[in-house]
Amino acid sequence: MDTAEHMFSKCRESQTELVPSAAEAMADLLYEIGKDLSQKGNLEVAVRWLERAHDVIGQHDIGNLSPDAGELRLSIIQGLG
Repeated sequence: MDTAEHMFSKCRESQTELVPSAAEAMADLLYEIGKDLSQKGNLEVAVRWLERAHDVIGQHDIGNLSPDAGELRLSIIQGLG
């Protein structure tokens, strides 16, 4: 998890906006981390990763993302609920 935190902070430091396909891939990765942590019972940290996924995918209009992005967004929101 330390490596994931470090890499995420490096991505945020770069201040470059991700193209929609990269943002979707990043959101999917963050979602998978959050989902895994949730399944392991680490809910506080899971919420942090799921919120990050929500923020990343939310930076782009759903029309600019793939057809699967809507399902990913819904999964992220359900994970937070």
